[in-house]
Amino acid sequence: MCCVSAVQYLSAAGIKKYPVYGIYTSGTTGGVILAWQSASSQRTYVFEHFLKFFDVSRPLHVFWFATFLLRLRAREGTWLKTNNHTQDYMLSANVDLQNIEWSQKSQNTKRRTSTVD
Repeated sequence: MCCVSAVQYLSAAGIKKYPVYGIYTSGTTGGVILAWQSASSQRTYVFEHFLKFFDVSRPLHVFWFATFLLRLRAREGTWLKTNNHTQDYMLSANVDLQNIEWSQKSQNTKRRTSTVD
């Protein structure tokens, strides 16, 4: 679910066809999943078949996972540096990046009250 939310956020910022990776776990074993939004059909796709699983209780699997993360950063990090769409989108929307408050307190302007009778 977090991958789909991240894809929707990127889509709102004008970034399409960019992969969002996630990991879901069960105990010490985790599988890497991938989500992206198609630029032509506006659909969000989640790739969760033929996954690579890592068991972090085994040192070799921890090494494999760390290697995967480093390769992922090398591949996708360069694209993000050269295509900073999110900042451009926020600047075009006249958002003051210096004074944005990202805390939960700033989002909850009204206190929720119970409606139970």
